[in-house]
Amino acid sequence: HSFYNGIDSWPSHVRVGHATSSDGKKWTKQSTDGLLTGAGLEWSGVSIFVHDAIVLDDGTWALYFSTVRSSTNFASGVIGVATAPAPTGPWTLHDAPIVEPGPEGSWDSDGTVDPSVVQVGEQLWMYYDGNIGGRRAIGLATSDDGLTWVKFDDPNTDDISDPLLGAGNEGDWDETGVYDPQVVVSDEGFVMSYFVRRPGVASPIYEAGLAYSDDGLTWEKDEEGAYLSSDPWGFGGIFLSSLVHHEDEYFL
Repeated sequence: HSFYNGIDSWPSHVRVGHATSSDGKKWTKQSTDGLLTGAGLEWSGVSIFVHDAIVLDDGTWALYFSTVRSSTNFASGVIGVATAPAPTGPWTLHDAPIVEPGPEGSWDSDGTVDPSVVQVGEQLWMYYDGNIGGRRAIGLATSDDGLTWVKFDDPNTDDISDPLLGAGNEGDWDETGVYDPQVVVSDEGFVMSYFVRRPGVASPIYEAGLAYSDDGLTWEKDEEGAYLSSDPWGFGGIFLSSLVHHEDEYFL
């Protein structure tokens, strides 16, 4: 199942569509008008963008999305959830955000967006990116039911919450910050794909890199650097990805 964002102008509220596939490569749309939209939701801002979906223990389907509070700043929103008894709906947007920015001065004080949710034991873990002053990093929140979330707090720091993956060192390909995580759990452990936006000659270049973890908390970036770039294609950007692991193959 794929839940995708459809739009015919910007700024405007997207509609979320639904498609299915038997092989993960050829897809068939299942709706002509879309399943839901953030229009009318008081805190949805300019729009919502769906990032991930999961089936909860009771069979409820959950769609995780982030909002866009500014049409020119996609990192300024909050994270919300919609639920349904089946992928075709009907979908209900919950009436309050589930992950919001931290207090002034914290690493995610200017926005919490781009959720990626995986099952870890009896819990759900959500990887998301936060920013302060445009500097973006990737953090974690956990939940027992998929609806109420608590941000990860490293007991060795005094901060209310802590990021797990940040920008590279000066001169590294990802020195500008990391965002839009997509995480899967496979036989190889935790695998994360993430994006970087860096300056280009005529327009910004969007690239994707990989990181690996044994426990989902301590991450090591792939030494090869970026594995995907918008530059050769001449695209204005690449974003809103989804990473899937199925039968020893990875799909992005």
